[in-house]
Amino acid sequence: FQSSPEGIVALAPSFVEVLFAIGAGDAVVAVDQNTDFPPEAASLTKVSGFEPSLEGIAAMEPDLVIIFFDPGGLEEALEGLGIPVLFLKTPASIQGVFDHIELLGRATGHLDEAEGLIADMQASIDAVTEQLADVQEGPSFFHELDPTLFTTCPGEFIHDMYDTLKARNVATEPGLPCQLSEEFVIDADPEVIILADEFAGESPDTVKARPGWESVSA
Repeated sequence: FQSSPEGIVALAPSFVEVLFAIGAGDAVVAVDQNTDFPPEAASLTKVSGFEPSLEGIAAMEPDLVIIFFDPGGLEEALEGLGIPVLFLKTPASIQGVFDHIELLGRATGHLDEAEGLIADMQASIDAVTEQLADVQEGPSFFHELDPTLFTTCPGEFIHDMYDTLKARNVATEPGLPCQLSEEFVIDADPEVIILADEFAGESPDTVKARPGWESVSA
């Protein structure tokens, strides 16, 4: 990029958080519909990251659009209109997250701030790693993304985070989509269950009430 963009459309909440964290928030004009952080970003124009409108995005006259998903020809169509696009797919590791942050810093003219954010995050990771130096093996876990038992698996940065913590994922096979059956989770008998689907009404009580789950160690 020859100059810092002044009108950014960021079609994932994670992109928005990073842009504001590195000081590029003032350039953001539209965000993904699920964005609620930071608070000042929640009031911006909302656009679907999964079903983005080419016409709606183009009407904002952005000078950078950041996407994580292309439903078919969006990137090509935007670039055909002279609108630069960054297509950042879900990172496979913590290092991949850092790479995205650095790239967003370069693209927005905030590289120094991006490198500072990466350094702070790495310091936090190093501190946790040091605390776990004497741990040989952590607990087994199931990370529930939604009530249909989509989860995280090898090849995703969330799995890599747990791996850094020495926790053992019951989902051991790489590949998307990562979805398990109830029978698989019950047989795997995880010691810890992490619920990332509170929005769908799931809670420790609803999990305990599932038929067969009362035998799960967690």
